[in-house]
Amino acid sequence: MIRLHPFERVDFDRILKWATDARFLMQWAGPVFRHPLDHDQLEDYLAEGCGKKPKRAVWKGIDDATNVVIGHIEIDRIDYERKCGALSRVLIGIPGLRGRGLGRELVGEALKRAFDELDLEEITLAVFDFNYAAIRCYEANGFETFHARDGAVAVEGERWSVNFMRLSRSRWRQRAASRLSPRA
Repeated sequence: MIRLHPFERVDFDRILKWATDARFLMQWAGPVFRHPLDHDQLEDYLAEGCGKKPKRAVWKGIDDATNVVIGHIEIDRIDYERKCGALSRVLIGIPGLRGRGLGRELVGEALKRAFDELDLEEITLAVFDFNYAAIRCYEANGFETFHARDGAVAVEGERWSVNFMRLSRSRWRQRAASRLSPRA
């Protein structure tokens, strides 16, 4: 089981180790950060998660079995009036732990926070179309693609296409109820 705890300054060095190069940084964080990632950028990032109604809610994911921080996730662009936000910067940071369903669990925990604690009605996200594992993870949590943009981002002379996905609280609750109901 994964539990979420607030992302703090003490977590900066771990993120710096995980964000290994410019391509990885762009795939994980989009244009929010520039390479090389450093403490100053992370300090600014952390500040946007402070206050009574922060722009973003940022967490580290901790594996209950080992008590090891294994990931990072956030709800960004929180709009409290429209009750929406964006799932962003999702990462299982330890390469050997990827592909084991931990990302799906990490996303599920963030969705619980977004819908139950932040009281949001819709979560959107953007994912590069070649990131098949992430797309499967999001689909497993109920997200559906609603738009795609070819060649939306230029990275090292390449054009990366982006899929936009969304999930409503009502759809999320229906899926959760169907998983919990006894099978006939």
